[in-house]
Amino acid sequence: HAGDEAVAVALDPARPAPHRAQRLAERVLALAVQNQAHLEYLIDHLEPEMLAKTSLLGLYKAIVTYYTENHALNQRDFFQSLGREDPELSQLANVIFLLGTSDLLPTDERLQKQELLEGLTVLKQFALHDKLTSVQAELASAERDGKRDQALSLTEKANELAQQLSEL
Repeated sequence: HAGDEAVAVALDPARPAPHRAQRLAERVLALAVQNQAHLEYLIDHLEPEMLAKTSLLGLYKAIVTYYTENHALNQRDFFQSLGREDPELSQLANVIFLLGTSDLLPTDERLQKQELLEGLTVLKQFALHDKLTSVQAELASAERDGKRDQALSLTEKANELAQQLSEL
């Protein structure tokens, strides 16, 4: 029964705690803001929904907007503009930029790129897992309510998401 599957997924102990996605997203952003090529790659491959369960979505959008307008990420100018507009985001940006310059991240560019790619893959897995869980809950509700067409559509969607997840 699909409802039982949704509960099993929600209670899955292998499912990472939200703080794991937050920490991973922080590392990915920290790697990206230190290297223009990494930042461009991130902008091309990080879907905002992949940050939905973190506190970094607003900061990511601000970075993308600033970078798109200026074709570079000048940290001082970025902080000044962000500080005027949103002091809370400015504080979060400070944490990310400090992490990027710390000894906690690899200094070798090849290793940075590898960690960036792996981080993006895991963030995508988290986002797909969350979508799948949501679709499974909707499916259980549609089945309970006898909405056969909706249940069929949701079953297809769940299968597509499960396939995407298995391909990562």
